[in-house]
Amino acid sequence: MDSNKNSIESKISQASDTIYYGEYEKLIVNILTMKKPNYPILAIDNTSNIVTITDAKIDSPVRQVSENWKGSILLDGYVDNTITYRTASNTSSSTISGNINFLSTRIYFQIKSTVISSSKFSKKSKVEVISAYVENEKRDLLDKNPIPENYPTWAITYNKLSQKILVKIQVKVIDS
Repeated sequence: MDSNKNSIESKISQASDTIYYGEYEKLIVNILTMKKPNYPILAIDNTSNIVTITDAKIDSPVRQVSENWKGSILLDGYVDNTITYRTASNTSSSTISGNINFLSTRIYFQIKSTVISSSKFSKKSKVEVISAYVENEKRDLLDKNPIPENYPTWAITYNKLSQKILVKIQVKVIDS
């Protein structure tokens, strides 16, 4: 799959209208705290992340440096993040019952990076987003609650969820 990916990147870079091709990553750290009326988290069932880029542009004056052109690219966007999780409300010594809940948040981010190209570009050049997605995510449950009386010993609930979300964005700069 990586060779296919490199092939696609190569084709984009070599397209006649492409001045610059780049990939950017942004690590987003998000801490969610469960407060009433939400119940503490027993287990995470799944998460859904949708990345949206709201603005992509050349942000600074572009100047010639030696044989290259140098400027800045600015990418604004957000991740719509939804977590589906289980709670514990009724138990016996060996069973738990509860609800399946969800929590949705919108996490805004910005990426500013330097663009260096052998082809001339300007602040009027167009930045096209080729793709924007979550490449990886790590979740950790934090702030453990004491196990209530009559709950199984494995029925541990948590008040916080730490998420590390790695967003990857591919762009190209073309003459407008």
